[in-house]
Amino acid sequence: MTDCVRRLERAGVSEALLSVEWIVRDVLRLSRADLFLSRSMSVDPLKASEIVALVERRAGGEPVQYVVGYTEFFGIRIRVGPSVLIPRPETEELVERCLERIGDGVGVRVLDVGTGSGCIAIAIKKLRPRAEVFALDLSSDALEVARLNARENGVEVGYFLADITNPVESGEIGAPFDLIVFNPPYIPLAERERLQPEVREFEPAEALFADDDGLGVFDRSLSTIYALAADGGDVLFEIHSPTAHRFASRLGAAGFVDIKLERDLLDRDRFLSGKKATSTR
Repeated sequence: MTDCVRRLERAGVSEALLSVEWIVRDVLRLSRADLFLSRSMSVDPLKASEIVALVERRAGGEPVQYVVGYTEFFGIRIRVGPSVLIPRPETEELVERCLERIGDGVGVRVLDVGTGSGCIAIAIKKLRPRAEVFALDLSSDALEVARLNARENGVEVGYFLADITNPVESGEIGAPFDLIVFNPPYIPLAERERLQPEVREFEPAEALFADDDGLGVFDRSLSTIYALAADGGDVLFEIHSPTAHRFASRLGAAGFVDIKLERDLLDRDRFLSGKKATSTR
């Protein structure tokens, strides 16, 4: 392990030890406790070669989650690969806010837009099994990963291939929804070069970046989201903190009410919520 850690350190990989430990545990099927107790164990040459090959991928900048093929999200194992984003801690906070809004989930219909790996929809369904949970994405490759994750986690989620920036037939996906959650691409294209290379070069650009200073996809999705929301239904977004108030302004302009900005654990404006006004007709 020491040689592997040094290899990653020479390559400039941050948290080299954690990456090596994760790779070794995955290849040898060890828990963290087992790894700690087995520091001096001998390793089968074929397994050792597999470890070295994976470490080389990590040394080339590939995220360790892609190298091992999974990550942990809300205590759930989620498969990830180049077709989907790696879930971030702030997205776990987004799920917490979803759970607060739907109570015990009875009679509640939830739509996860741009589901990617399916982590949001699966976590909601896992923790609120009586809710009806649906998800959509414009990438068939992403939906393949999401469906696999749902099966492996033993939950039923309805998946749909659709582009939220275009009109979506409500009957096709079971609208209206009591909660619509969306973690859209929100990083401005001008910020691309500032990102860590492992993010910039390996994660799917279409799930990261948006035009119009990061607001483009969000803005183009609002009319469809409004149409799919139930009267009085909640909408909840993860957004780009430096331009949070611009996101909030556009949500209001789209007809939503009770608009609120909430901060993440790092004290950044990160979550935007609103409601579809109840019809008076």
